[in-house]
Amino acid sequence: MTPTLDDVIGTLHGTWRTYLQPGQLYDEAALTMEVVRGDSGWLITYEGPIKEDYVTGSMRITADGSAITWNDTWHTEGEDADLVAAGGPPSYTYGPDDEPWTWSIDIRPGEHALEIVHTNAPPGMDAAVAVVMELTPDG
Repeated sequence: MTPTLDDVIGTLHGTWRTYLQPGQLYDEAALTMEVVRGDSGWLITYEGPIKEDYVTGSMRITADGSAITWNDTWHTEGEDADLVAAGGPPSYTYGPDDEPWTWSIDIRPGEHALEIVHTNAPPGMDAAVAVVMELTPDG
């Protein structure tokens, strides 16, 4: 059976790595996350530092995984971003209309672990890893 977020309900701890340039690690730090199941899907909340900044964030994921409402205090400055799947992981476009960027979030639950990979694609360029979150449940 394919693992789902139901396999990692509860508190998780791990690390997150942030990249501002493709392949160039900007920061790696501890991360705490909570995964909760609701009637319409899952709610993920997380907190941890990126360099000197303390970051909090959340992801509301639909039951079928086709949409995510995401925000955090570092990447979106607390504003909601609505990501929708269109043949791949949920994504959204932001920035100027003539030079749009695309941000995607790929949530990869395992039986006893959770990996969440954020990618960012600048205008006219391939997507590159921007954030990798790797966590395991408590207990």
